[in-house]
Amino acid sequence: MCYHCGDCSAVCVHTDEVFRFPRKSMRLLQMGLETKLESNIEPWLCYYCGQCSEQCPREAEPGETMMSIRRWLISRYDFTGIARLFFKSLKAEIIAVILIGLIAGAAFLIHGLRFGDISIYDGEGAFLPSSLVHQVDILIALIVVVFLLSNVIRMFYFILIKGMKEPAPWWSYLKYIYLLPWHFISQKRYSECESDKGPKLHFPWLLHLGLMLGYVTMLLLVMI
Repeated sequence: MCYHCGDCSAVCVHTDEVFRFPRKSMRLLQMGLETKLESNIEPWLCYYCGQCSEQCPREAEPGETMMSIRRWLISRYDFTGIARLFFKSLKAEIIAVILIGLIAGAAFLIHGLRFGDISIYDGEGAFLPSSLVHQVDILIALIVVVFLLSNVIRMFYFILIKGMKEPAPWWSYLKYIYLLPWHFISQKRYSECESDKGPKLHFPWLLHLGLMLGYVTMLLLVMI
């Protein structure tokens, strides 16, 4: 539906001489240029404020398209093909969750019946001692970290090695490393996405910041 009128890029506050949100990504997608799309970082720099979709005269939903491209990119970073399978098939995702749940339940049940007593809640001789549960948690966390790190490495390769005509000098990573915690904690770029019709207090940014920090807090409380 997109015919590249440029309204989406004109309204996006993050568009400049380097990044053309979201028109460049839309064009690469339409042309089927998968290799260039793989090395495109713009979908990850989009804050999905929705202003581009509001201004689109063709109702092509460029904001939603950027999110779809993110899912496609995740499937490319994932060498196992699991992400690709889950994104394409809800049935496959549900079946996988059920199977993992059944296997985990069966494993705990077999261990409990063989080594423990169901009348003992915790400690020595317990049906499911907390130490065992913690060990399984740590094992699952390590597996997840391995998968995530492999995706991060492949993302780094596609964007900053394969996709760059000249590699960035190593010292530039050290020089700008402070930007990672700064933008992660403040989400400053999102505050620039405010609509003219929005309140002066930048409420959407505060809401976004609260949700993001809330999820991070929940993650730390649950994991640690």
